[in-house]
Amino acid sequence: MWVAIGTAFSGVATYLLLVVTARAVGPAIYGEFSFFWAVLIIVSLGLFLPIEQAVARRVAQTASPGMAGAPFLRQGVRVASVVGVVVTVLLSIYWSTQRGSSPTELLLLVALVIGVVGFVMQFPARGALAATTSFRDYGSVVSVDAGVRAVIALALWFSGARSAAPFAFAVGFSALTGGSVALLLARRRLPASAPGQPPAAPVVGLGRESGRLISAAVCMQVLLNSGVLIAVSASSTSDSVFAGHLLAVLTIARLPVFLFQSVQASYLSKIAFRSHEGDVAGLRRMLLRLVAAVASVAGVTLAGAVLAGPQAIRLIFGPSYEIGRGAATLVAVGVSVYLAAAVANDVAVAIGAHAHVRAAWVAGVLAAAVVVVSVDDLVLRSTLPLVVGAAVAGSVLASPVLRSVRWKVEL
Repeated sequence: MWVAIGTAFSGVATYLLLVVTARAVGPAIYGEFSFFWAVLIIVSLGLFLPIEQAVARRVAQTASPGMAGAPFLRQGVRVASVVGVVVTVLLSIYWSTQRGSSPTELLLLVALVIGVVGFVMQFPARGALAATTSFRDYGSVVSVDAGVRAVIALALWFSGARSAAPFAFAVGFSALTGGSVALLLARRRLPASAPGQPPAAPVVGLGRESGRLISAAVCMQVLLNSGVLIAVSASSTSDSVFAGHLLAVLTIARLPVFLFQSVQASYLSKIAFRSHEGDVAGLRRMLLRLVAAVASVAGVTLAGAVLAGPQAIRLIFGPSYEIGRGAATLVAVGVSVYLAAAVANDVAVAIGAHAHVRAAWVAGVLAAAVVVVSVDDLVLRSTLPLVVGAAVAGSVLASPVLRSVRWKVEL
């Protein structure tokens, strides 16, 4: 319940941040912010969320997570620190060579680095909190992170801020605040040692385990955010405006992905249990329900884009945000296909088909790259990679899922 409340609040606060920022700065500057936001999401969910998952799994596997988990938390922070240093260096090189050295771009880079420092603390600590069933603390961390940036964004809007940098700093500062709170709570839950307890054995293999998870997670986030990254890669003002419009559409179209992420635990545990027990009939029923749910949500998403996509964007983000019905529909198609592939990814992990996960998303990114270099039209170049890449990834993941319920695979 506490995680659900925190996740729901985080979702609302995040959408509030994006809508407020869009209305405050306008489409062209929102294009600058959209690139910052896309990179931040790829870094947080692609590079640091796998570390959270690895720490949670290692701590939960100990006989007494609350007493024996501290070494895993420390090692998780060390692994996250290495990742943070590497990504900071790479971002600095990219920004200096590709984004330029204007004051705004430098400020966006600084805001990103502040966010990375927050992620180094936050994600390993969240993993420790989840493993020790400290769900109220976990929900508090998620709520603090999202709530702080939403409150600051509202204050900036009312104060008349019109550039992307202040809103980016709101995001970076909120990540740092959330990280500090998370680490404080996790250390309280995981005392360093008990009186008379021998020193803990060194933790090995956590970095390697995180690395395997990171490769697939980064590919997933690159695909999902590919539209904004591609649109902003062109330097003209019109392309920057289009990037702002595209992020507005993606913000609404990605609601189904957020919905399934919020209920992911409820179906993953059941699928994993039925797979472990060899309950093929029960597994089939679960998969059929999932397919029906995904199809229903995708159908509503597509219908909404076709019937009211442009109108909804203007209503929510403001009259200056204009996007064609065709572009909105293509974004909705891409998100729907990605949703199906992401759910297939969850099922593959739950049934133990981990070997297919990384191969699927790497293949998806490669297929998307082929589209990028083959298509010249900006709208198609920004929207089709997600459609094609997610379809390829989903096809690869479908094979082990279908085999798990002994359906014939014809791919």
